[in-house]
Amino acid sequence: MWFWQKYTSPWSLSQAGILGMNKRNHSYISRYNPRRLYPLVDDKLKTKRIALDAGVTVPELIGTIREQHDVTRITALVKDWPGFCIKPARGSGGKRILIIRRHVQGRFTKSIGGILDMTAVRRHLSNILAGLFTLSGTPDAAFIEDLIELDSRFAGYSHEGIPDLRI
Repeated sequence: MWFWQKYTSPWSLSQAGILGMNKRNHSYISRYNPRRLYPLVDDKLKTKRIALDAGVTVPELIGTIREQHDVTRITALVKDWPGFCIKPARGSGGKRILIIRRHVQGRFTKSIGGILDMTAVRRHLSNILAGLFTLSGTPDAAFIEDLIELDSRFAGYSHEGIPDLRI
């Protein structure tokens, strides 16, 4: 029997010691972390640098796009990477992460199916820079990371994306 078949309700998960996001946010993050440190973890690029400095293994950073005129660099940045993901630095909940499984001649195959052209990828980057995916609506940066593949042993733990651990 797989883990998720045994623990199918929030109560069962809680009894097994699994911490849900609401409990995590309320009882642990806000309780034990000084508010002055939030800007460090609210920016995924800053968090990545802190993790790297501490020797934590993280997906390889392919590149960063901070200005609109740099959006055209995406072609050169990903040319040697078969799969990658584009993330807003200050996005939340995994929203608007663009996961590309492969790309050939300006056609990008998304992880959830469908194909984007270069114009759509650049538009996504521009939307990130404009702050459309931040909670505050303020300008943001985009970063491109190596694609992580889900190990089959973790299938079923997450509705979308790859389940992760928070420290």
